[in-house]
Amino acid sequence: MTISRDSVPRVSWEVRRRRYGDRCWLVRHNDVYEIDAITDAVWLGCAEGLTVQATIGRVAQTCELLIADAIGATVDALGRLSALGFVDLGAIDGGA
Repeated sequence: MTISRDSVPRVSWEVRRRRYGDRCWLVRHNDVYEIDAITDAVWLGCAEGLTVQATIGRVAQTCELLIADAIGATVDALGRLSALGFVDLGAIDGGA
């Protein structure tokens, strides 16, 4: 999957993030998906309108990963979120 670092993925309005303690879930209608720290950081980046590059930086910082590892983890998480229909990669807007 190729995604521009200046792209801004859009989250689905049907999906909500829920957190209890150190666990996080994404909820759409009656479907509940528990997510890991990497996917949570990616989701928050998308929900806040961050670019993919900024989201990679967030993943690296919050999950204590090297940038090279954060790039792969971010792209994988975006692919999984897109496959579930939680993030729209087709409507990515380019930054400036």
